[in-house]
Amino acid sequence: MLKKSPQIILIISIFFAVFNFDFQAIEAGFSSAGYSVKSVPLVSQVQAKKKANKKTKKAKKLSKNKAGENIEIPIAISGDGICQENTKQILKLLFEKDKDNFQLVVSNLGKIECAVSGSGVFPWENPARFKVGVATSNAEPSWFASVIVHESCHIEQFKIKEEYSGEKAEIECLGVQIGSLEKLEAGQSKIDYVKNIAQSRYWLVDIKKRWW
Repeated sequence: MLKKSPQIILIISIFFAVFNFDFQAIEAGFSSAGYSVKSVPLVSQVQAKKKANKKTKKAKKLSKNKAGENIEIPIAISGDGICQENTKQILKLLFEKDKDNFQLVVSNLGKIECAVSGSGVFPWENPARFKVGVATSNAEPSWFASVIVHESCHIEQFKIKEEYSGEKAEIECLGVQIGSLEKLEAGQSKIDYVKNIAQSRYWLVDIKKRWW
């Protein structure tokens, strides 16, 4: 047993308190010969707090990733495997950055058919179907996502018995598409393109003759 005077024990205790060491136990035992101090683990409160914060951040990150992977998409996707994967990714993108239009899509669109070309929407079918060509499904995610939003707009027009084709209908859905592109941070060049595309009157091209 290491013999110490009461004054030395007091000095040692003050020293460790000043340097903020976290002792789980400081036991002093009295004996006829003096005081004894048992050894204790030197784990600081700061280190413990940092470890706890790291675990919390990691748990939050895993939870977020898991939530993203478990998004429920009530849309049947058929066709090419790459197109199917791209479609799932852009739907997740909409869910994360443009929830309003994500709801527009899942509330109206029931089936996405991946094809080589001939993009077009069939709102009268049950469920409503969007046929998407490779030029669209392989495009930048923000563009593909905005196109799906555009076509879902047409399906909604059909549901409420509005004009769902023609210049008026297209201009309305192009406006919705522009709003989605802005939320998806697609870039001004794409937004400007959509603003001017109505002049081409693309909707008059027969679906069978479309390259996109």
